[in-house]
Amino acid sequence: MTKTVYVEGMGCENCEKYVKTTLEALEGVESAVVSKDTGTAVVELSADVPDEALKAAVEKDGFYTVTGVEEKTGGKYKVPLNVGGMMCEMCEMHVNKAIKKVCEAEDVTSSHTDGTTVIIADVNPDIERLKEAVKDAGYEVTGFQVESV
Repeated sequence: MTKTVYVEGMGCENCEKYVKTTLEALEGVESAVVSKDTGTAVVELSADVPDEALKAAVEKDGFYTVTGVEEKTGGKYKVPLNVGGMMCEMCEMHVNKAIKKVCEAEDVTSSHTDGTTVIIADVNPDIERLKEAVKDAGYEVTGFQVESV
């Protein structure tokens, strides 16, 4: 079983090491891959470890905040974004191109009529990089959700 822990407050490699060591010290955690850039810790479990236990471990010293824990049950991630400012098909193309530059997405589909962009990817995309890329293209991410599919 794999869980992704969303962690705010990591700023350097030492932060990554601290979160990794903390998580790997928990019973039932086989390994943790931690990234300050994506704000995630992808945890491989050999036993069921409650989300609250993962959260408590990371937050115990007050350095970091866990904003969510997600269990990956499928092989892909689906990330619907609400994108403001798209007015036509050219806008959709600009948003799709910007996202593809920063995300190894299997598929990116935008709809200016719905104001949405849906990303399908094998790896959980870095939301902050996506938001920045969309902003640099002249649009704004006004909401998002990450789902395992």
